[in-house]
Amino acid sequence: MTELSSTAGRPLVAETGDEVVRRPPIERGPLAWARRNLFSSKASGATTIVMVVALSWLGYRLLDWAVLRAVWALPGSSIADTQLCRSDMAGGGWGPLR
Repeated sequence: MTELSSTAGRPLVAETGDEVVRRPPIERGPLAWARRNLFSSKASGATTIVMVVALSWLGYRLLDWAVLRAVWALPGSSIADTQLCRSDMAGGGWGPLR
């Protein structure tokens, strides 16, 4: 005969003679989703880590180009001053877009 019992916060267990079978814990939330979908195997975990590193590097490079090294204003108002954006290819040229 199978009996179900619960004791002070522990999950229900089924006792069948000498064998005790515990119910698996309920997994909910973002960490459980990530474990299930992004780290379900060694290959999946390695791919996830490589992609996070690659996208982080790419995001840093884009932020560096578009914001940190960008030319925000031109020293003069002539068309020739737009060459400043093209002379130093380290950052985006946002000055002529006003």
